[in-house]
Amino acid sequence: MWPKITYWLPRLLILGFVASMAIPAPKFITSMENAEFLVWLLRLIWVLAFPTGFLLVLILINLMKKEKNDQMP
Repeated sequence: MWPKITYWLPRLLILGFVASMAIPAPKFITSMENAEFLVWLLRLIWVLAFPTGFLLVLILINLMKKEKNDQMP
């Protein structure tokens, strides 16, 4: 039971986050002033860029470890 929950739960949470951003977005965005829209856009970019950057750092560390292990006789 737990392996299925741990597999699907993060995917469902991400899907829910994307849906909560996409469904009300057109009406919400058009009701903003320019300054409010800029703040919202910068926050959205931060929310998306931070985990992406963190993931890229982890991938880079993993690749460096693999390269180091491949060089060892």
